[in-house]
Amino acid sequence: MPDQSMTEQDVIDAAIAFHHAGRALKAVTLLRRVLGFNPANHNALRLYGVFLRQAGQAQASIPWLERAAALHPFVPVFHQDLQKSYEALGRADLASASYCRALLAEIRAGLGPEDAPPHPLGWSPEPGRAVAIAPRGQRRDPVILFVSERWFLLDPRRGDSNCLIFTIDGRETAIPGASVGFFVDDLARGHGLPLDSLFARAVAEVNPDVVMLSPQVNGLLTALDPSVATLAGLKRRHGFKLAVMLYDMADDWGVAPAAPLAELVDLVVSLDLPPSLAQARLPGLPVLGAWSPVDGALFRDDGGPRDIPISFVGQVRAARAAFLAQAQVAGLSIHVAGGQRGDAPLSLADYAATLRRSQMTINLPLSQTGGAPHVKGRVFEALLSGALLLEQANPATEHWLRPMEHYVPFTDAADLAAKARHYQDHPAEARAIAERGRDHVRDRLNPAAFWRAVQARLG
Repeated sequence: MPDQSMTEQDVIDAAIAFHHAGRALKAVTLLRRVLGFNPANHNALRLYGVFLRQAGQAQASIPWLERAAALHPFVPVFHQDLQKSYEALGRADLASASYCRALLAEIRAGLGPEDAPPHPLGWSPEPGRAVAIAPRGQRRDPVILFVSERWFLLDPRRGDSNCLIFTIDGRETAIPGASVGFFVDDLARGHGLPLDSLFARAVAEVNPDVVMLSPQVNGLLTALDPSVATLAGLKRRHGFKLAVMLYDMADDWGVAPAAPLAELVDLVVSLDLPPSLAQARLPGLPVLGAWSPVDGALFRDDGGPRDIPISFVGQVRAARAAFLAQAQVAGLSIHVAGGQRGDAPLSLADYAATLRRSQMTINLPLSQTGGAPHVKGRVFEALLSGALLLEQANPATEHWLRPMEHYVPFTDAADLAAKARHYQDHPAEARAIAERGRDHVRDRLNPAAFWRAVQARLG
């Protein structure tokens, strides 16, 4: 290893930094050192393959990506990268087949008993479980058929998927109109893949006004989602509008689902980029830059005790860990809780409770995207919970919130520590900012406003 004090992840982070700086040879040299020390480091294997493909060596990249996928066959990003290499060689079908097998194996292994209770809004082909929907001519409000995972990362231990939390549940409580979930993981468990024929049945039975895809896990519309050909045929036959909900448009993989649907999609909805940034990511497509419509019933300020002075809630990867360590060296004591990812996922209820108990909470939005601005749901969850949000300075957040009025931005670990200490010494000032942020999100950035904006664009 380059330095005995550096971990494998530190070296990988350094390789990424060199690659971003255009020093490709230095980047791959560092990755080779990691693999010489640990040949089973899946992140180093994956990045080595990606860097080779980006250098025009798609054929050479495949063995490295296959080794990464073999170590973690259920991690979709490995199959996405493998697919890109096969696509460069004109053989995308090979990656799609392995991806389907891996996802189906994960679903069947992780979802537990076959008699898991159906979601009340979920469509099912089983007798007696279909959702009753009025015929289209008798409806006062639109019906949306959501195509989504029911579980986060297909794993019920991690709780509900983002689509279920942010969109389906929020729409049901906010505005009129029926929502139906075509939950691909629930259906694949019992029926296998592909799901195109089941999806055709769902469309025929529900006759939706809008079909909304939410490709949270696979991202490339190859394994769990209906095929583009199926979507095109059903759209012509039934006349529904097609929308795509994207949660990670700041990342290249996060915009990938829109490309194959460019000729079909009526609206792309971004949940992490404001309008100008979202449209710039997909020029020429109809895009709505929006926010995460967080459920105010779950994330709420209940007036209870706030016994956690400062928290960080979410997955702690290398860049975040390094920043939090710097803040702690600067004198902050930070309560660190997990998120839905990682080996010990935090339940949604415990996640929300941690925010409610926090006087202040830290958000590091730029640590996982190479500095690309974006706004995730945690911003709105923290504010609705009544915590004072301390966020890494982020121009995307400023589109929705006013700095120092609704939240407190910081520039580095020393600035974070100084501001946190200031608000610990001035609790009334901290409380006033937190309450203004809470009220602003509750009144202006709520699910009802989100869905009015979506439906206005869909017509």
